[in-house]
Order: sequence, then structure tokens, then C-alpha cells
Amino acid sequence: MNTRPETALKPNKNALIEHLTRIEASDTLGRSKVNCKLINYLVNHYIKLNEQGSEYKSPKEVELAIEVFGRASDFNPAEDAFVRVYISNLRKKLETYYQTEGKHEAFCICIPPGGYGLSFQHLPNTQLKATTTEIATEIATHTKLEADHLAPLADKNNLGDQSDLPTKKQNSNIFNWRTGFIALGVILLASITTNLWLWQQVEPVKVDSYQPIRQHTLWRDLFSNAKPTLIVVGDLFMLNERDPDTNRPRGIRDYGINSYADLEDYFAQYPHKRASVTVAQSAFLLKNSVFAVKHILPLFADPTRVSIRLVSDLTPDDLRDYNLIYLGLFKSLGAIDAYIQGSNFTLGRHGTALTDKTTNQVYKVTGNLQQEYTDYGVFTKFVGPSGNIIYSLAGFSDASVIQMAKYLTNPNKLNSDEFTEHYQMYASQAYQNFELMFSTSSFDRTDLGSQVISSGKLNVKAIWAMPH
Repeated sequence: MNTRPETALKPNKNALIEHLTRIEASDTLGRSKVNCKLINYLVNHYIKLNEQGSEYKSPKEVELAIEVFGRASDFNPAEDAFVRVYISNLRKKLETYYQTEGKHEAFCICIPPGGYGLSFQHLPNTQLKATTTEIATEIATHTKLEADHLAPLADKNNLGDQSDLPTKKQNSNIFNWRTGFIALGVILLASITTNLWLWQQVEPVKVDSYQPIRQHTLWRDLFSNAKPTLIVVGDLFMLNERDPDTNRPRGIRDYGINSYADLEDYFAQYPHKRASVTVAQSAFLLKNSVFAVKHILPLFADPTRVSIRLVSDLTPDDLRDYNLIYLGLFKSLGAIDAYIQGSNFTLGRHGTALTDKTTNQVYKVTGNLQQEYTDYGVFTKFVGPSGNIIYSLAGFSDASVIQMAKYLTNPNKLNSDEFTEHYQMYASQAYQNFELMFSTSSFDRTDLGSQVISSGKLNVKAIWAMPH
């Protein structure tokens, strides 16, 4: 954290509770129930021991797993590091809070690395304010002392008492001192003015943090051809119907209907619904559409070379005329699902499971979406029918799509040993068609991290093969 705390303190209970309330109401931490629950427990643990007059001891990992996350009493931290992951995430969120919304707080709550205890530190900006006040007071004091020293001389001069006046040499010294002081002030003012003018004339150097990402072989092809790019957002297949009781129109989402083909199968099974159910004209988007786009859009220094379109509006011509980047769920792939024909996985009927064609291992969301769960996503890159480049970042839930977009636009991740291990054989021009599977961890839809777990070549001929 840039605002590195320097001086330890022990805030009183009321100040700490008020501080905690502001943290829980902030945009940085307040949107995550798990972060709020965790920081609340840590603070109240500190207050409880403090009120008892006991020596403060940080809670144990097992205690947090049981009390905060509802794990069983036989939880073994040696086999599951999820508490450490959540603490690490909370530590980063607190650092962000004190750099942004909480930058004017009098103190900060810290979780020192290597443990789960709290420490409370003065923030440097508070110390700086105090130091500045002290300096200003000292200057004012010295100014007053000098003014008090000179005032009697001026008063005696006005009274005309020649016997008490300083000698000519003393007057000369005072005059020279005052003249020198004024001259020094003029020079200093001129220097400041000149430097300000020069600073305004110099163009600030703009650091483009995305340039190394554009130059990486993963993304470089996107900017080396002449085609514009479409960021394709996966929207969900929505339906309209009339409420049989009120006759009012309403929008509905049937999880088993994700395409026109699914809808026809539905009508075949329930023919009486054909008269009352229609396809909705309004799009329905999940949060991955917004948060994932946030990571991809800055790749484009020239905004005229990129557009955003819903997958439901994608045309066959778009698959030929544009470079494409799909962001969305497996169930919303639409026309981009052609890549599944050349994939190493088969996609389940409703887009809720992937099966490895070689090992028959099944990948799907495990756990409770309202608590801790594991999601899977697949990143694919392959050549389109006209030499255009198509990327797809698809997952079962928001977590995998957002985490893949974040991971693949992070230069540290792109240069990590983990990524290189799976990607290095596809880095040359000879291997443009491949897929990477990601495993992502989340708690209550809070994204905690991701890793590449497998990779494989795509059969591009199968992708663009004419249907039989």
C-alpha cells in the first residue's frame, strides 16, 4: 500500500465501530458479503478481547473456517487453503479502500502477512497534516518574534528620541538584512513562477500499460490484420408470455430454452404453449458482460477499430468480416458454438457441463453459488473463415468469464510459469487454433482467483465443416 502506516495505535471501541461501519458501506468492500462478514468478525474478536482485558491473540485459521464460513469442526487447514485465500483478498481490498474512499481516515486496519490478527496504524496523510500545522505554527511564531523585535526600533524612531536610536552602522545592518530578505523572496517567487510555466509547457508522458499485452503473441494477431473487431456479449434467451390469471404480459427465463431449436423442442413437448409464448425482443445480460468487457476494451488504443454487439444480433457475415471476442456463458454462445465441433470437449445439452472427449471427465460448477464454489471456463483462439481471428471466453457462470478476462489481460499472468507451461507450444504462428481450460474459485459470486488447468489443439477443419 502506498500509504504505508508508520505509527501503531489502539483505537477505542466507538471509533473502531464507526470505522467498520464506513468500510462496510464502501463500494470497495461493501458489495461483498464475505468480505464484510470476515472483517466484522476480526474487528469484533479484537473488541471482545480488549473489553475482557485479555492479551490480544489473533484468531486461528480453523476458528475462521468454522465461525465465519460455517465449516465443520473437523476442518483441516493443511488440506484446504481457502481461508488464506479469503484473508489475502480482504487484505488487498483494505489496501484499495485506504488508497481511495478511505484515504482521509485517521487510521487504518491492517492484517499483517502471515497471520489473521489485526493491527491499527496511523495513516501518513494524517501525520503529514499534523506536521504541516506544526511547521506553519513555528513559522508564524518566528515571524511574530522578528516583528516584535523590529517594532520598538520603529517606534523609537517615530518618537524622535535620538539618544535611544541605534547607531548608523546598526541601522545599516537592519536595512541590509531586510533588503536581503525581500530580495531572496523575490528570487524564490520568480523561480517558482518560471518552473510552473515550464511544467505547463511540457507534454506529460503517457504510459500505455496495455502495450505489452498487445505485443504478446496471444493478442498480437488481433492488431496485425486489417479487420475491425467485434466484442460479442452473450445475452440470455428470453421469452414473453401472458399471465394466465391476470392476462398481463411478462418476461420469463426458462433455463432449458437457450436457442430457437430449444424453443421448438419445447413446443413439440407442450404444443398448447405455442399460442402464448413468444421470443422476447429485449436483451437480458449478466454482470460478466460488463465486468469482462472492462478488462478487454482498453486493449484497443484506437476506439474506431472496435464495436460491441450482442450474440443474438450476430450474423453469418460477421463471422467472416470481423475479428471476434466472445464474452459470456456456454449456454449463450449462439453462432459461435461452431467451435465446439473442433473442441476437445463436448458441451451438455443446456450448456451446464463439459465432458473431455478423451478421458470422459465431466466439468461443471461444484458447490453452492451463494457460498463457496468452483467454476470452469474455456478460452479459445482460432482462425475464422476469411483469416480473421476469433477468441472466445466462455464459462458456466459470471466468475469464470470475469476471471479469464482479468487473467489474460494481466502481463504478469501472461508471463507466469503457469501460463507459459500450457501456452508455449501455441505461441508460434503454426499453432493458431487452441483452447485453455481455467478453474476459478468464488465465494458468494465474489471472484477470488483462477488458474489454467489444461490445454489442447482445436480441429479448425471440423469447426468450419459444412453440416451433413
